[in-house]
Amino acid sequence: SRIMMFAINWRGRLEGITKDLAGNYEGGLIFDLESVRDPVDIRTTLNRGTPMLRTSGKPLPGFCEALRMNLSLYTSWAFPFDFRLPGMPETDYTLHVPLEAEAPIDVCIAFWAKPGRLACLFLCPKVTEGMLRESDGNVLGEPVDVGMFRPVQRR
Repeated sequence: SRIMMFAINWRGRLEGITKDLAGNYEGGLIFDLESVRDPVDIRTTLNRGTPMLRTSGKPLPGFCEALRMNLSLYTSWAFPFDFRLPGMPETDYTLHVPLEAEAPIDVCIAFWAKPGRLACLFLCPKVTEGMLRESDGNVLGEPVDVGMFRPVQRR
């Protein structure tokens, strides 16, 4: 992608927006390809405070380029709390899935599939599993559940 959007919760990151406030304080950061090649670059952007600037300093696409560019979205639903229902034994816990849908752009959702088991759900309309596995920096491990997800049949 030429641009990756990074969903972010602003609580505790912006002055006056504390973690105890009720409300919708989510937004997005925009990264260019050079600013997401290495996870250190993303961490640098997040940890240096506001304003959160991309590490490359390269200008974002103009209007004409934006109309035809590839775009992707990353979001983490790996919240730092135990989301099991009260009284539910861990042995009864099979799998938590954030959603199953198609997306018009490439989307990656990090989430806790099971307690202690971090997973990513990829919704990529033009990317196959083989392309992900063969790419440089492949991070794919074993599937969380082999039978649950099947490739979407394209029309």
